Amino acid sequence: VLEVPKQFSINVHGSFLPHWRGAAPINQAIFSRDTFTGVSIIKMSEELDAGPISHQQKVMLDHTETFGSLYQVLSELGAKNLLKTLKNINSIEEILQNDKLASYAPKIKKLDTKLDFNFRASALEARVRGLAPSPGAWFEYKKERFKVFSAEVVEGRGKAGSIINENLTIACGEGALKVLEIQRQGKGIMRVSNLIRGFKFKKGDNVNE
Repeated sequence: VLEVPKQFSINVHGSFLPHWRGAAPINQAIFSRDTFTGVSIIKMSEELDAGPISHQQKVMLDHTETFGSLYQVLSELGAKNLLKTLKNINSIEEILQNDKLASYAPKIKKLDTKLDFNFRASALEARVRGLAPSPGAWFEYKKERFKVFSAEVVEGRGKAGSIINENLTIACGEGALKVLEIQRQGKGIMRVSNLIRGFKFKKGDNVNE
């Protein structure tokens, strides 16, 4: 396939390469609470996202981004930078990637979306943002799956996965996670404050079990 074009194949990648080569760079930048990401225009090679860089633009992160919002930002920047690159393709000085600095962002699997409350609360808050609005992070309670679309780190202690108040604050391996927006199976996304008017999360129950 790479030999089909008369000159070369080009790719727009949603990270500041060589950071986060692979299928899920936007998710991974949020999961890892990176201070920046970006878009990279590269000439394609046989190795995964390892070709020489034609153009890059960095984007600073403030840890409020969701997958959806960051995807939109990087999509627009990617399109603009691709056009700029194509317009000046014969005068661009390429930069070879340093493979020693490479990191990888594998495809998101189904089990990657389940919240494991043994982890620290800040890591889970980042995972919620990195999976919102799709595919969505989730946990199970009383054999029903609940998707979480926003949450915040709060103070709290208890066995990891235990509900420490009925407003749906859940103890983590370190700190606690207060769920703000949630979705029951077959229902729409809503604020937890609205859900608990008709559904009760019992203090002391554990969502890890």
